[in-house]
Amino acid sequence: MWETLSDHPEVLYGAALALVIVILLTPAVGGMARLLGVVDRPGGRRLNRGAVPRLGGLALFFGIFVPALAFLPLGSETRGLLLGAAVATLVGAIDDFRGLIWWGSSAASSPPLRSRPSSASGYTALRSRCSACTSFPSGWASR
Repeated sequence: MWETLSDHPEVLYGAALALVIVILLTPAVGGMARLLGVVDRPGGRRLNRGAVPRLGGLALFFGIFVPALAFLPLGSETRGLLLGAAVATLVGAIDDFRGLIWWGSSAASSPPLRSRPSSASGYTALRSRCSACTSFPSGWASR
């Protein structure tokens, strides 16, 4: 592992840049959210005692986006990944401001996940639109 990192120091530079961006932007985004009134107020099902700022996903997005632009080759895969991250972040920000209905925000940010029994008895395969399918023993989610 250390040989790989010494051969590719840009991985460490990107991780350090991401850490710095997230550490610097998180308080700034929190302050901006408070100024704009985009906070999660206590009450109902909320367990927080004070107002908690939303929009934290913006800091995380820029912590990924900026180092990716700086250190990754901008091929079609990278551009597609960054575009998908931008769409998911935009949907999250709109949800933080306006409060989207649950199926609108989850449908826009992730592929649908459905459960189907596999051919092996006692197992359930979780399938999504991606090519990876993982099998879990039945009842794994109830533990």
